[in-house]
Amino acid sequence: MAEPNEESVPEEPKANDVVIRDFVSHDLERIWQLDQICFEPGIAYDKRTLRYFLRQQGAFTLIAENVKRELLGFMLVHCLPADENRSEATSNIITIDIHPTARRIGTAAKLFAEAQKRSMANGCKVMDLEVAVNNEGAIAFYKSHGFQTTGRIEKYYNDSLDAFHMEKPLK
Repeated sequence: MAEPNEESVPEEPKANDVVIRDFVSHDLERIWQLDQICFEPGIAYDKRTLRYFLRQQGAFTLIAENVKRELLGFMLVHCLPADENRSEATSNIITIDIHPTARRIGTAAKLFAEAQKRSMANGCKVMDLEVAVNNEGAIAFYKSHGFQTTGRIEKYYNDSLDAFHMEKPLK
């Protein structure tokens, strides 16, 4: 497996430089590299797992780039129909990865706004996610975007670290 490419580090962008577009197949290597930067081994996805999620019926992936087409972040979402486990169609956030140079400028907020629109267009009534209990920055961000903690999943990450389940209604 290739190591994340340090040459792919984008310049520090400004909020108005962030452009959201749909994932295309040649983005796989770049999103995998970013996932390796954003998450520690064992939490970061391998390429096979990313491919699996990308191919799921109801899944979509949004790419955030700057005007130079450098990858700033991505969000992988899976719209799940109501069933015996879910009373309403749910938009599950598989991962949201933001390059360290693109944090706190609105990159994640732009991805969330587009993901919410797409999710509602697909009939989803709820958006949910899992986040490590020690990821205080992400938890604060999710709460600021209307998510509430609805449960705790023991040993969710690497069979050792708990996660919070968070969700929000889509309106």
